[in-house]
Formats: sequence, C-alpha cells, structure tokens
Amino acid sequence: MHRLYWKIVLIEGLLLVLVIGVAIWAMGLLHREVESHQQQEKNAAIELLRIGLRNELPKEVTLANLEGIASHIFKNHVNIVAADSTEAVPGPNEIYFQHNGIQYRLLVSESSGHRDNHKKFTFLFYEKYVGILLFVAIALSMLAIPLARIVTKPLGELKQDMRQFASGDLSHRTNVTSKDEVGDVARDFNEMADSIQSLVRVGKEMTAHVSHELRSPLTRIDVARQVLEEHATSKQLEMLDSMREEIEGMDALIDKILRLSRLDLNKSKPVPLCFVKIVSEAVRRYIDSFSANDIHFVNNFPDNLPGVGVVDDIVCLVDNLLNNALKFTPRGGDAEITLRQESDGILLSVSNDAPRPAVEITRLIEPFQRGGVSESIPGSGLGLAIASRIVENHNGIMSILWRNGKFFVNIKFNQSDK
Repeated sequence: MHRLYWKIVLIEGLLLVLVIGVAIWAMGLLHREVESHQQQEKNAAIELLRIGLRNELPKEVTLANLEGIASHIFKNHVNIVAADSTEAVPGPNEIYFQHNGIQYRLLVSESSGHRDNHKKFTFLFYEKYVGILLFVAIALSMLAIPLARIVTKPLGELKQDMRQFASGDLSHRTNVTSKDEVGDVARDFNEMADSIQSLVRVGKEMTAHVSHELRSPLTRIDVARQVLEEHATSKQLEMLDSMREEIEGMDALIDKILRLSRLDLNKSKPVPLCFVKIVSEAVRRYIDSFSANDIHFVNNFPDNLPGVGVVDDIVCLVDNLLNNALKFTPRGGDAEITLRQESDGILLSVSNDAPRPAVEITRLIEPFQRGGVSESIPGSGLGLAIASRIVENHNGIMSILWRNGKFFVNIKFNQSDK
C-alpha cells in the first residue's frame, strides 16, 4: 500500500463508495417522496370510490366493468370478491358495496416495491435502482485504473531514468516532458545530470593532466639516478637500484591512471580488428612467464574472429587479464583463456586457480581495490577497473566470479560491435 499507484486507486475507490452511498440515499428519499404522493392519491381515490359505492351498484354496471374502471383509476390490479356480512370494518385498501342484493368486497393490491420502514433502515435501497448503481460503480471503477496510471506512469519512467543515471550512465537523460509537477522534477533532474556530468568530466580531465605532469619530474629524478650510478659505491648502487624499482612502479601507476582517465573520457574511435590476432599475440608474450612459474596454461580460440573496437584498448584488456592470471595463480596451478563466437556475440573468458578474495567479488572492479589476500603481490589494483571500463566503452558485459577455487572473468561483446 506504500505505492502511489495503489494509494490513488484506494482514494478513488473510497470516493466511489461515498458517491454511490449518497446516490442511494438521494434516490431513496426521492422514491419515498414519490410513493408517499402516490399513496395519498390512492387513499383519496379509495375514499371517493367508497362514497360513490355507499348505495347499491346500479344493475346496468357489471362487476367486470367496475373492476376495469377501478384498475384504471388505481393503476394497479383490483379484485372483487364476495364478502361475508360478518366481516370486520374494512381496511384502508378495501371497499364494501352491494350489487343485486349481494355484498362484495373490492380489494386494491399493494404497490410493487418495498414498503417504507423507518425503524429498520436509515435510508431505503430499491431493487429497481440496483442495475443503474451497479453500472455506475463498474464504470467508475474501470476509470480508476487508467486515471491512476496517467499519474504514476511518468513517475515510473523518471524512476527508471534515475536508476540508469545512478548506475553510472551519466549521459542518460529523461524524456518525461509533461507540463505538470512531474515534468518540473524531470527538467530539474536533467539540469542536475548535466551539472554532475560536467563536474565528473572536469575531475577526470584534471586527473589526466596531473598524472601527465607527474611524469616530467619523475623523468628528471630517473636521469639524476643514472648520473649518480656512475660514481656510486656498491652500497649506494643497492639504494639506487631500489630507487629505480620505485620509479618504474610509479611510472607504471601513472600510465594506468592516464589510461583509466582516457577510458573515462572515451574519446577513441572503434575500427575493424581481429580478436584472434590480438589474443594470440598477447598469449605469445605471456606464455614463457606462465611456464617459468610452473603454471599449466591453456588457450582455446578459433582461426579467425573479426570485430570492431579500439585496438589499443582491446590489447590492454587482454594484457590485464593475463597479467592478473599470472600474478594470482599459485605455482603448479592452471590458467585458461577462451575466445569463441556465440549466437549473441563474442565471448572472451579467462580463468585461473586462485584463493578466494577477502572482499566482495563485485568490488574488485573498483579502482585501487586489491582484495585482501593479494596485498603481498605487487600491483596497483587498477587492472580489473581498466578492463571493466574498456568493456563498458565497447558496449559489452563483464562478469567476475570465484567458484570451487577458480577465479573467472567472462566478457561478452555484443554482435552489433563486430
């Protein structure tokens, strides 16, 4: 009952009951007034006829004629029967008279419908109104649903648009254009979305610029390190070698941040490419490393699989997945990469033996999220975040899961992207 749709239907239903109740009460009063007036006319006619029949009915007037005339006067059925002279005083709907020396009783039938009974009912409900009221009730009930739908449909569309925006699609806008309060909220939402998208874009561009500017001092530090190596002692060389590793790690991190920022800005244009060629070249680069770590590596892909995408991004995607598999697969473990054509697109899948991450699996695609058990392994926690953004820019779907000691990354590229 917390849904606005059902609240509107309930309010309209209550109003319907109220309207029908008032209608029944008004019709009951009207019917009672009409019956009262008809009863007065009937009583007056009976009294006049009673006066006219005080003397004996003329012989030329037959009982059948009298019955027909009385029925016409009272607009109701009239019975004339022989009466016992010992009967009591006639009732309000009875007239006693004589014809040819025989006493008769003229009985006027009760009017059809219900008698007025003020002691039992507050207002009267008559059977002849049931059909009209039932039709009105059904008609108004049927109108309640579309009326509620007219009000709640734009709200439902706006809710879906907000959910899509909240899921990360900052370019999405609502198409609700009504000129009421819901339309005002929709227009405010579009303005807010424009502002948020602009702020996010400025932030990403700033991150990219800052990361790019960091490379200049980092390069100068590395040059200074190389100069110092020429006159350094053996102990100093160890320190300088450690400095070199830190500089290389920082340079790699900056490169990943720049790539992630570029992917967020999504300025690259897709071109025709061959998925098999990209994957096979990546496997060739990593196959020796897998062997050196005693990892049983299996690759499975067809001879040719054309598609459309950004070549550098797809290369980066495959490299990140193979690099993760290499880092987190224990010695003697298994790893596999599969590429195949399916009915609804292209499937790229990488799986490897790995311990269960200490965090929620879906959080591993967040930037700098490394998952607890991998803290001792070198890395920045940007690999899956970059992979996820590449897949998103290619309108694909990426899913990750851990099951029975294996970590899976499954990527589906839509057929339209081929």
